[in-house]
Amino acid sequence: MKLAITLLTIFVYANLVLAQNTEQLSVEQQLKEKLKCVITSDLMKAMLDAGKKGDKSIIPDLKKIASRETDSDYNIALYTTKSYAQIALAMLGDEEYLNKIVGDIDGENIFLQNTAMERLAMVNNKLTYKTFYRLLDDTKYRQEIPTEAQLQYAKKIGGVSRVGDVMLEPRSFFAMYFLSKLVANPPTLPNSEKKHSEKLSDIQIWKKWFEEHKELIE
Repeated sequence: MKLAITLLTIFVYANLVLAQNTEQLSVEQQLKEKLKCVITSDLMKAMLDAGKKGDKSIIPDLKKIASRETDSDYNIALYTTKSYAQIALAMLGDEEYLNKIVGDIDGENIFLQNTAMERLAMVNNKLTYKTFYRLLDDTKYRQEIPTEAQLQYAKKIGGVSRVGDVMLEPRSFFAMYFLSKLVANPPTLPNSEKKHSEKLSDIQIWKKWFEEHKELIE
């Protein structure tokens, strides 16, 4: 009897997961059909194009994709349908996802900060420039902060957590890099061989540039 109940529970759970996965796939498939896409990369491009054009008819579909439950590593990735759906929603002025992107930029996960800054650069609206202008004052190199769970695990196995060994450039460097890609005739140019070649001395150059382009941040 217990075995039968266990098997029934597993069967119900498996069908529930299958139904959820099928629903997620159908949402993406429906959006592909609406945007006349065949493969996922085409869908991602089409979502951004719809965001740039201001096509609000696909907002319900975008929200279903953008709100999917995924693990932390997937959330950090930039080139996913979930990530692009969030960017498209932000382009369309959705406050929830605009706030989410800025919240991730100001969050504790330094890798997610980088992805969020790139997402905001792709949104390319007034909030993009206001945020990057604010980040010019952030000149601290960033160190990964281990979570309590990671510390406890290291303690449990009698080892030392290696989380925290990674050091990333200040957010101001990323802000200047993306600004140099976004604006016409930027005061500093990114080095094509090394993605982030910005210097602390460039910050004042960009601040002076913003004094002459206040319309972007006011």
